[in-house]
Amino acid sequence: MDNGTLLVTLHDAVRRPDTPDSKHDLVIEVKRRDRIWDREAIGEALTFNKSLHEFKILSLEGEQPREPLSGQFKGAIKPDPWVIAGGRMEVDIALKPVDAGWTGKYKGTLAGATITGTAAARFVDKPRPSLGRARPELDILKRFEEEGAASPLYDFTYAGYRHGQEPPDDVDLPVFRVEEFGAEPDSGKEAFHGIQAAIDAASESGGVVLLPPGVFDISVDKALHPLRISASNVILRGSGSGLDGTIVVNHRYSDSPDPKQFWLAGQWPMVRVEGRGVRTEGRGARVEQAERGSRELVVPDSADLQVGGTYLFRILENDEGTLIKSLTQGACEPATNYLGAGKPLVRQLVEIVGIEDNRVMVDTPLHWTLKPEWEADLVPVDMLEGVGIEHIRFRTHWDGYFTHHRTVEDDNGWDHVGLYWAQHSWARDLVHENATTAVGIVNAKNCTVTDCTIVGNPGHNGFCIGETSANNLHRRLDCGRAMHAVNMAGTVCGNVVLDCQMDEPAGLDLHGGVGLDNLFDCLSGGVNAGGGSPGAVPPRHSHGLVLWNWAMGQYHPYKPWLRRQRLTNWKETPGFIAVGVHGRDGHRVDYVGLEGETCADVREPWGWVESLNQAVHPRSLYEWQRAIKSGAADARRAPHLVGPWWRPAASASS
Repeated sequence: MDNGTLLVTLHDAVRRPDTPDSKHDLVIEVKRRDRIWDREAIGEALTFNKSLHEFKILSLEGEQPREPLSGQFKGAIKPDPWVIAGGRMEVDIALKPVDAGWTGKYKGTLAGATITGTAAARFVDKPRPSLGRARPELDILKRFEEEGAASPLYDFTYAGYRHGQEPPDDVDLPVFRVEEFGAEPDSGKEAFHGIQAAIDAASESGGVVLLPPGVFDISVDKALHPLRISASNVILRGSGSGLDGTIVVNHRYSDSPDPKQFWLAGQWPMVRVEGRGVRTEGRGARVEQAERGSRELVVPDSADLQVGGTYLFRILENDEGTLIKSLTQGACEPATNYLGAGKPLVRQLVEIVGIEDNRVMVDTPLHWTLKPEWEADLVPVDMLEGVGIEHIRFRTHWDGYFTHHRTVEDDNGWDHVGLYWAQHSWARDLVHENATTAVGIVNAKNCTVTDCTIVGNPGHNGFCIGETSANNLHRRLDCGRAMHAVNMAGTVCGNVVLDCQMDEPAGLDLHGGVGLDNLFDCLSGGVNAGGGSPGAVPPRHSHGLVLWNWAMGQYHPYKPWLRRQRLTNWKETPGFIAVGVHGRDGHRVDYVGLEGETCADVREPWGWVESLNQAVHPRSLYEWQRAIKSGAADARRAPHLVGPWWRPAASASS
């Protein structure tokens, strides 16, 4: 064997003290350098923080891949009382070669007790040195420039606040200081009512709710509902997210109203921004023509539509189920959530920016082409606009340790910020200490979440994008070790996650849905390992999942002792695009295509893979498309980026 790492797995070698019948694997890593085995090794056990346990190699025999392997290790499992028992450990292994490595048995002692079981080992070659970024003429970009909307790539430049603008720092709005409404910093007294009173006052005509430096305590004596923002142009602004800035502390977690649906605790975060949503009165319009990549809809009657209004464009399933088959290319048997006539499997929030007879121009390109066999409509919705949450450190008194799906408290009891039915709004410069969800957006449009950091208890979710959320931008987020660091589910479309970082182990979690054209751009760390119920998976995403220059991590968030180097399986993400995806630690990344597991390039409707295991230029697809659109890049302008006839109304945002 050359240089690399030997991974020896001792099955069921350790157990949790609170559940003695549960047994978990221990993986011992042995490095081989200069073709000589190291004298020390590292053990990885299923612990809360994936602790590393020190071992010495007393003996190790077996130099070639096809000969028996035996060894003796001595070390200790560090005490980790909230998950796993500790103690001294000695173990012998005796393994025979098989196709993918070795298999056999182990025998030894842990904390004085005898342990025996089966063992397996495999050898991983040393990661290759960095190859920098390749500068090929990428076929996918050439197709986008030449074919525009007909290419596999969507135009992501419409994502974010005002289609990519920075949220404003200065606003011409009155200031409402929370001290004047009874909230006292650093007093230890209940601040909820004073902050909410300031929010209510600002809600009458818009305003900045200003929190000075200091600690504001909420839910001190009893669990209270969230701080609610239910009006447009309200900004909740602190005095900085540092320890000397504004700190809002939640003392009690929210419970679920239905014990059988523990995730409903997420309806009570610390701050909830909530628009009205789908109107119960008023009519929209039936849609007769719509084409992917176009910003034009054809309706039989536009009398009930209004320029400047926001609508939910929907394509509905028919009796034959041809819409879900189209979205998944027949790659899988879809979960029950997506079966049945009338299911709105394509949903996109749009703003009408022009009407000419029966032609309607919307502010963002459409994601799917309407066929005569499907019905489609525009449904009016009421959204909040211009709402901001900024410059605050949110902290909770969650003093437990996160265990997935253990309790309501673990899963959603300590959520921080939720944006529901909001558009052109933002959350920025927030620090989230001990969060079960840092920021969740649901049915949000053109919102920007930027420069937020998760610290403390890793927690359940980092940043969530759900339901019909469209064209939102998540940028420069430090997701820490949240289990679902970036969580995406539903019929979300056109969203961009850019320059975000995940520690080990953490997941990019596609939790189930028929999302369209979502971009994960220049991520660092994490693996694509999603959960989701049998009713929601498969698919995890339909056409247009784009993974660009992602430096993938290695460890599985559900099984933190397990390495996961698979990018995706095309049957769960049909029509995916992966360009420049590579291992952050130099490890190889592969995927499952039509022919099985591979890392080969492919140019097919079911999947487009280019320059796998090699980072590429341009670094960011989103920034490249913005440069193309502005004419700043040395490339041909894409004519489809601007509609041929539309001229915006004076009051409409383009």
